Amino acid sequence: MLTPLKNLRQKVGSTIATKPWFSFFSVLVILFATIFVSYTLRTPEVPEESAPLPPKKVVLFSPQDGAVTVSVPAQVKKDSILRITALTSGIVSGIFVKPGQIVSEGRVLFTLTNDYNSGTASIEKEIARNDAALAEEVAVLDKKIQTLDERRIKNDDTLTGSAEDFELAELRKDREVRRSTLTSSRLNLALALRNDAILHPKSSLPGVITNIAVRRGQFVNQGDVLATMSASGTNSTLEALLSSDTAWLIDPTKEALLVTPSGTIPLTLVYLGTQENETGLYSALFSLPADAAQKLTDGHYTDIRIALKSQTSNILLPLESISQDTQSAWVMVEESGKAQVKTVTLGNIFGNYIEVTSGISPDTRVILSRGIILGEAITTE
Repeated sequence: MLTPLKNLRQKVGSTIATKPWFSFFSVLVILFATIFVSYTLRTPEVPEESAPLPPKKVVLFSPQDGAVTVSVPAQVKKDSILRITALTSGIVSGIFVKPGQIVSEGRVLFTLTNDYNSGTASIEKEIARNDAALAEEVAVLDKKIQTLDERRIKNDDTLTGSAEDFELAELRKDREVRRSTLTSSRLNLALALRNDAILHPKSSLPGVITNIAVRRGQFVNQGDVLATMSASGTNSTLEALLSSDTAWLIDPTKEALLVTPSGTIPLTLVYLGTQENETGLYSALFSLPADAAQKLTDGHYTDIRIALKSQTSNILLPLESISQDTQSAWVMVEESGKAQVKTVTLGNIFGNYIEVTSGISPDTRVILSRGIILGEAITTE
C-alpha cells in the first residue's frame, strides 16, 4: 500500500528539483482554479429589481379654486315631531290612542288623575258650572226686579228728589255687586274647565302617534313625555351654534352642504342670530329638505359645511394642511406628480383656515392628506 505513494512522492520531488519553474506555475494555476471555482459557487444570485410602488392617493387643495368652508356640528330639529307632555303631576288613568293611529286636532289622548279616580275634579267642575248657571239666572231676575224698582221710584210722588236719587244709587250699587258675582262665577267655571283640561292632554295638531311613553297606572311628573306624534305640513331645520369669529364670516349668498353617504345636500340659511345666547354662541338655522329629514333623527347632531367670506387678500389654507415646529412652518405640495415641501409664513386664523402671507402662490396644489413622504409619487385618482 505504501509503495505507490512513495513512488508518487519521489516523482513529484524529482520533477520539482529538475523543473522548478514549471512546478511553480503549475501550483499557481491550480490555486487560481480553486479560487475561481469557490467564487463561482459562493456568489449569491442577484435578485430581480422589484417593481416601483404605485402612487399614493391624496386630497389636494388649490387656494384659487377651493372654497373657504368650515365644518360644524348642527342639531336636527323637526317641527313635525311633537312631544305630548304632562302639564301636571298625576297618575295615568286612561290611554285612548296607540302607535300608528291618526288623530285629529284637539283629540283627547290621555286621562290623568291626582286622587285615584275619586271624582273630585269632575265634582268641582259641575259645582262651578251650576254656580255659573245660577248666577246667570239670578242676574236675569235681578235685572227685571231692578227695572221694576226704578219705575216705581220714579213714579212715587211721595219721594223727594234727594230720596229718589238715593234709592236709585242703592239700586245701581246692587247691580254692580251682581255683575261682580256673575263675573266671578264665570271665572270659576273657566278655571274648573282649565283644571279639567290639564288632566286630559290633547293633540294640538293633526298627525300620527309614533310612540306611547307611559302605561296605565304610572305616576308622571309635570313635563314628563306621554307620547310622541308626527304632524304633517311642518318644516325641519338644522341648528348650528357658532362662535363669534365664525358667525360673522358666514357667506349668506352661498349654500351650506350636508354630507351624506349618498352625496351632498344643499342647505339654505334661513336665520342667523345677531345676539349671543346664554353660552356665548350664535344660532344659525338652515332649512332641511323633507327627503333628507326622513333620514335623520330629531335631536341628533350631524356635520355640515358652511361657506365663509374671505377677510384677507392673502392665501387661506385649511389648518389641517399646516405642519410646524418652533422654528418654521411648512406645507406639502404636489409638483410633477411628487410630494415636495414648501416653507410658508403664517398670519391670522379665520375659523378653520389660516392666512399664508408668503411661500406659495395661489395656483399651488397643497396636499391635505397626512403620512406623505418627501419625493413620494402621489395621485388624486
